[in-house]
Amino acid sequence: MLKKIFLTLLVAVGLATEGWSQAIFSWQISGNDSIPPKTVQFAKKDSAALCMDIYEPENGENAVTVIFMFPGGFVSGERNGNGEKAFCNKLCQNGFRAISIDYRLGLKDMHKIGLKSIGLLHRAIYMAVEDLYSATVYILAHSEELGIDTDKIVISGASAGALSVLQAEYELCNRHDIASVLPEGFNYAGVISFSGAIFSENGKIKYRETDPCPHMLLHGTSDRIVLYNGVRVFNQNFAGTNRIAKVFLKEEYPCRIMRFKDNEHEIAGSYVFLADECMKFINDYVIGNSRRQSDALLIEPAIKHSAWGSGSFRSLYVK
Repeated sequence: MLKKIFLTLLVAVGLATEGWSQAIFSWQISGNDSIPPKTVQFAKKDSAALCMDIYEPENGENAVTVIFMFPGGFVSGERNGNGEKAFCNKLCQNGFRAISIDYRLGLKDMHKIGLKSIGLLHRAIYMAVEDLYSATVYILAHSEELGIDTDKIVISGASAGALSVLQAEYELCNRHDIASVLPEGFNYAGVISFSGAIFSENGKIKYRETDPCPHMLLHGTSDRIVLYNGVRVFNQNFAGTNRIAKVFLKEEYPCRIMRFKDNEHEIAGSYVFLADECMKFINDYVIGNSRRQSDALLIEPAIKHSAWGSGSFRSLYVK
């Protein structure tokens, strides 16, 4: 049974073949407008320097800051890939500060599948969360220097990056030890997830200590990589967008849910195309303080089905 859930979870951490970003972003990127970022190191872990690229809008005063975590199945990816640069530039050109960050790839050297790999997956998720928290601590400590409003920090990510931002907010709202590095009373202003999920070892997803910040959840209803519904075996619960949405709707947490009918994991690679929707969410829920709940089932012809969106776990982790 444990092996079954692990095999399913492996499918759920995202596609990580080399060069995939070029293939999925080529149709979304147009023009050569580019704002050069400022690169700073925010931490050093496992002998590796972790850096962030800061894209500053022309008028950064009181701007919302959006942290982005790249996709890649905890195996590959980079903060300054084509898609990451295009997404951050689009936000920046519309008055938002964008920060694309490094995080450690906890499954990079895993080439065999076995029962002990459940622990490796768990560790990979939490390594990424730790690195997001480290980046957040750096931003908070240098907020005056960087001109950042600490009450307006949004975290966003795709696939593995989406898992990481959803998990980070979940750990923070439950006051788990991993979140103790953040200041008392701090919370993010919003979460944007492209094909994400939350991993719980305690059964049902529940925000026990504080209510979560507004969430924007985007997912394909036929996603077989990061499962739209998720999977649960005993208390091991990998909750996809549909299960997370049920919690938000029941508890009346502010959210915007975008379900893409029959789409698969290509939604995780569509964040440049859907950047305008992200900015609308930020304007409504972060700047406008909306408490609304929005839940839509969408058909988007521009987002095409793709072979990589239906990838298998064996192509990711077995060599």
